[in-house]
Amino acid sequence: MDALDIAIHQTAHESGINAAECAKALGMGHQVFLNKTNPGTDTHHLSIHQALALMICTGNPAIFRALEQELTAAGVLGREVAPQPLFMAVICAASEHGDIQRSIREALGDGHISERDKADILGQCEDAILAINTLMTSVYAIKAGAFGLGASTV
Repeated sequence: MDALDIAIHQTAHESGINAAECAKALGMGHQVFLNKTNPGTDTHHLSIHQALALMICTGNPAIFRALEQELTAAGVLGREVAPQPLFMAVICAASEHGDIQRSIREALGDGHISERDKADILGQCEDAILAINTLMTSVYAIKAGAFGLGASTV
């Protein structure tokens, strides 16, 4: 079970629309829908078209977000990032998160968030996203045995 499986399951069952209604909207039987959205199933999955229809039906983009995260971490989307030693990637991600908090605290200092404040906060968020993507890439590299660490190293 991975983030995509969980996103599909949550979209199907936690979006406030009955699973039977979703199944009907996707043109499939209720039980087939349940099987295809079960995160524990290895043999039956939604097609990309069915996943798109489910997101439209529920108004929930969680499946898209999970795909975006996986594609970004794999270097297919966004700025390419090279893996770093894990401790450096963690420290960088934490630092960027702190920069977001600092920007927000400074913006709220006068009780008003200006366009300049918004731009600063969004810039800090983009830096943090890049740092988290670097962290994710670094973790994937460890799973592949990079940096001399075994596959079971955390």
